Amino acid sequence: MTDDTRKSKAFRYALMAFAVIAGIECLYFLSKIPSFLRMNEGTIDRSAFIERYESKRKADSKLPALKWNPKPITLSKKQLLPFIVAEDSRFYQHSGIDLQAIQDAISYNLKKRRFVVGASTISQQTVKNMFLTPSRNPVRKWHELILTLMMEALVSKKNILNTYLNVAEFGTGIYGINAAAHHYYGQPPSSLGRDQIVGLAATLPSPKKSNPRTQSRFFTKRKAKIHRTISRYYSPKPQPPSEGAPPVSKLVGLPLDGDEDLLPETDLDGIDIEEPNVSEVDTTDYDEIMFESELDDLGNPKGEDEEENHTPTPESESAEGEDQNPGSEKDDETPDD
Repeated sequence: MTDDTRKSKAFRYALMAFAVIAGIECLYFLSKIPSFLRMNEGTIDRSAFIERYESKRKADSKLPALKWNPKPITLSKKQLLPFIVAEDSRFYQHSGIDLQAIQDAISYNLKKRRFVVGASTISQQTVKNMFLTPSRNPVRKWHELILTLMMEALVSKKNILNTYLNVAEFGTGIYGINAAAHHYYGQPPSSLGRDQIVGLAATLPSPKKSNPRTQSRFFTKRKAKIHRTISRYYSPKPQPPSEGAPPVSKLVGLPLDGDEDLLPETDLDGIDIEEPNVSEVDTTDYDEIMFESELDDLGNPKGEDEEENHTPTPESESAEGEDQNPGSEKDDETPDD
């Protein structure tokens, strides 16, 4: 057999293998369409992460019983704002992948000379929780990318957020905002006050270590940061950011994707985050919160005089300043990439 013949056969085999793999991948992606259609109807299926926890509990009876009671989210958009600010500040603007957040994360990681922040969106986290594993291998990331784009095409933003808040982990064995509200505050989400809702939002990055029960240093600082960001950027009179402040996506919205040995407190070293201050935390009422649709291109309430009320929008600020809270550590159960 000549070399040309051997090369030709090797090429044909490689092509056949590629076709088989591509076919399997297509079937895998197509198999998720029914799940997305149910999701768009408001149905909350049991997530892969919940099933994984139940399997672990069968092997370890010391783990607490599963707390998961999925229900349609009835919170208003303004009540949901803390979760958007904390996890994905451009949730309603992007199509599943936030390229600006990726750029911000790369810049920050290069500045720190280590991997500190990731840029996963709420959509990506929803896909990961529902269908995938905590693994960070390239195949899982590829699946996450394609499934996220599929979900964004088939499911409304409202139902993506509804699914996310019903399957997100809020503590060991605690999944979904309904179970979390009852576990930490003894009442349903609709009865929670603003500070309690912010407390749940501050729990998401590291639910096992930092939550309303542990009241860790990281949890307290992140909670105060969410309050201040809402007050600064979503109030009728947005406050101008401090000189050199990073974009809003870097203030709170970038979840940390660190390793298990990097505690949340460790990743805050050198970052200037003020201690909680009641006068700062309680300045903004939900009824006064402004959304992007109510602001003009300069970030001012529509109808106001531009020159008198001009305040730079978060995206117009330089990203060169020190990030006040670039993100947060994800537990090993729900690493955020």
